[in-house]
Amino acid sequence: MFFAAVAICGASSGARAQSFADYPDARIDTYLVRGVTPAEIFASITRNAPGMIHAGRPAHAYASTRFRWTQRQTGAVCEFEVFLDTTVTFPRHVDPAGLTDEAWLWWRQYIQALEMHEAGHLKIAYEAYPEIVYALKNGPCKDANARAQLVLEDLNRRQELYDQMTDHGAVTSRAFG
Repeated sequence: MFFAAVAICGASSGARAQSFADYPDARIDTYLVRGVTPAEIFASITRNAPGMIHAGRPAHAYASTRFRWTQRQTGAVCEFEVFLDTTVTFPRHVDPAGLTDEAWLWWRQYIQALEMHEAGHLKIAYEAYPEIVYALKNGPCKDANARAQLVLEDLNRRQELYDQMTDHGAVTSRAFG
């Protein structure tokens, strides 16, 4: 049996982002930001972004993906359950209703740019799921973990390449901050 198990919790702007329609099991976490103008909001995002640093600057949003599996062996037959845990973290404005029309438009466009970039990370991870399953199932049971680790190393390289190609999302969000 092979499946992804994940939880859903909240969303960045009150409704589940369209960017994540293909990833309904992704958990969405948020952190609070304030401000009335785009500059104030951007500064609050930069100040409050929780912990992740990319290219020397705080990541305003980030996707965390983690594969795990269980193995059961009966004789020469191995069975696996594979799980993909995904969490995406975004800023959430404490009072979007209080924004001017200009600030609201900036906010929505910036969040959409962040969502598009982080959805790219989820896509890469979900595409690796069948590769993990294949690596675990095909070959001697005793080598299954090593085969899967090779796929995970390749997955990490693909994620890094995606960030290099998009300048950690700045390519899509550069116009907003």
